[in-house]
Amino acid sequence: MASVKIGNKFYSLDETSPKADAKPFPLKDLDLAAYTDDELRALNSRLVGILKLKERSKVYSFRYGDKVEWCGRYGRQTGSVVKVNRQTVMVCAERTGTMWKVSGSLLKKV
Repeated sequence: MASVKIGNKFYSLDETSPKADAKPFPLKDLDLAAYTDDELRALNSRLVGILKLKERSKVYSFRYGDKVEWCGRYGRQTGSVVKVNRQTVMVCAERTGTMWKVSGSLLKKV
């Protein structure tokens, strides 16, 4: 999943690509208008898959009892992890005891 094939070219999406002929993904130089709808949909599908995988890896880095902090709609809060779901982490806030369902990308271990 580290490289994407567009047309007959392979593009690397990270530094460690399994394809020997893959070159860095030229985001600035990529003329998206030159590709067909099917190629653009395939690229979108691969990119969304990679982003979901990275999001899940962030979520799974937290364990029960970890002390975390996040900045939500009520400002910066701290708490401890109660449950790890597929996309979110259940956190019990220290000050209020309120349970929050927080995205893994917003959490930081303390």
